[in-house]
Amino acid sequence: MALPKVKYGDVFEIKTYKGFGYFQCVKEAPATDVEVIRVFNNIFSSVEDVNFDYLVNDGQLYFLHFPLKYAVKKKCVRYIGNYSVSPHVTVPRYYRSMHKIGTKLICWHIVDSETLERRSTLDLSDEERSLSPWGSWNDTLLAERMASGWTLEKWI
Repeated sequence: MALPKVKYGDVFEIKTYKGFGYFQCVKEAPATDVEVIRVFNNIFSSVEDVNFDYLVNDGQLYFLHFPLKYAVKKKCVRYIGNYSVSPHVTVPRYYRSMHKIGTKLICWHIVDSETLERRSTLDLSDEERSLSPWGSWNDTLLAERMASGWTLEKWI
């Protein structure tokens, strides 16, 4: 069975243990690759509580690589509608990841998403602290992080 179509600007709902979170597709992916989504702030008790025109024109918490077509196919997320992506939204080129051994932080990797080159750093600059996580999250991790209030600032 073919994967469902996902388009630039599509907004989806994901159920969390605290309510519903929302995100928007901002980069489509071919075939089996993952899409890039922008995760919106706030958890809502119902879809009726959300002003989507305002939400999509407001900021985002972070960007993620997310297997959206697979989440749609498995009904882990619900399609809300297609909304114009705000002109101030730019899909980032650079991301960061934490390199740990056990519980010890070894360094941070700053990843160029176009070349996949990495550089390591022990101390993040203010600009690097604002970089979204590298790698992809599944629907369970996304829902848990949204409900817990996870932010880039708390991920240090």
